[in-house]
Amino acid sequence: TKLILLDSLLQEIMIQRAQKLGVRSVLFVQSRPVSVLVLNCGSSSIKFQVINTDNGKVGVKGQADNINTAQGRIKWKIGNDEEKRNIKKPDFEEVLKDVLDIAKRVPFNLIGHRVVHGGEIFKQPERIDKAFLDQLQTISNLAPMHNPIQMQAMKLSTEIFRGVQQAAVFDTSYYSGMPEYAFMYPVPHHWYTQHRVRKYGFHGTSHYYITREAAKFLKEPVEQLNIVSCHLGAGCSVTASKGGVGVDTSMGFTPLSGVMMGSRSGDVDPSIMQHLERESGLSLDYVMQDLNNQSGLKGITGTPDSLQVEQLFSKNDERGILAVEMFTYSIAKYIASFIVPLGRIDALVFSGGIGEKSSIKRRKIIQHLSGLGFTCDEAENERHGGGSGGLISKQGEGPPVLVIKTNEELVIANLTQQLYKDAQRI
Repeated sequence: TKLILLDSLLQEIMIQRAQKLGVRSVLFVQSRPVSVLVLNCGSSSIKFQVINTDNGKVGVKGQADNINTAQGRIKWKIGNDEEKRNIKKPDFEEVLKDVLDIAKRVPFNLIGHRVVHGGEIFKQPERIDKAFLDQLQTISNLAPMHNPIQMQAMKLSTEIFRGVQQAAVFDTSYYSGMPEYAFMYPVPHHWYTQHRVRKYGFHGTSHYYITREAAKFLKEPVEQLNIVSCHLGAGCSVTASKGGVGVDTSMGFTPLSGVMMGSRSGDVDPSIMQHLERESGLSLDYVMQDLNNQSGLKGITGTPDSLQVEQLFSKNDERGILAVEMFTYSIAKYIASFIVPLGRIDALVFSGGIGEKSSIKRRKIIQHLSGLGFTCDEAENERHGGGSGGLISKQGEGPPVLVIKTNEELVIANLTQQLYKDAQRI
């Protein structure tokens, strides 16, 4: 006997009932429109949204913060109603159960998970099942702060929503077309063959989204464009995209390398670690903690907050000025270097919290790039492109410079929907 269900909102209940009735298999046929629950799980937070893939509307949006601490909080919005409360049991699994209980107050057909690292194995979205999870486990050491947590979330959500199809979308997959000469490091080759040491790149879903939005603005197929995109937030990355594919990027084996960031150093000479060990007796782990959590803007000014740094800058604070100059210089250098893999730059795009909101930093980056023909319309830059559809460069002068609000969750929702566009047997 087969049971046909046209609306998967009640899939879990129907499976349980079907089992009691002796139904051997259930076929779910997705109704339209499709809504996807997107889960973005980190070591201390869980972000979640339910997104309608037909129109991009958000049914529920929320975030749990300070997981595994006494200050755990969760907030969410459904329609015009907003709620927030303290988390009674702040361990990850209990918080995720709370998140899933909130999310199922609105209908969804599928679940999409953000996964930080796919290594060289996963180059496109994948359906989640036991075989997939077993394979993902083999590369968990490449992202020990993220992948194990995200695997835990996948296991729990598949247990709770057994009848809902789920997908994993990888940050690294956008760079699967990066040429070998770009992703290899000039180190002993067995580091790569035995330990998988190479450039992987991150923020891929963000760069995927903003390059395609830039193509829409330019009214050109993304396949014909060479775009440099800057995702600038707490973490920062600059990516060269050729024909909608990431061909080089600033982040490397981990998200620590590349440009200066909020609390991460970006590129530094690795000999510094040996020097500090000899001079101060600092362990490798201690130095790595400092490079990840006490460096970047925070290392220079004492704060990782971009707005606070700009306040120092506006007061002519010496460290504030230095931090802004270092930050913008490091980003401009990477942008300019990508003329090599691209040959030409058809558009420069800023996104992320800093990229979308910091007119000071954007202006300074563009000024560094004047030799490549980039210009800045001061008025539009101050408006963050709000009066020109995102364009902040001078009309008709040099390559377009755009400000585009990123939407990684929508990318995950759309890619999940595409993966499961055909009805699947459960």
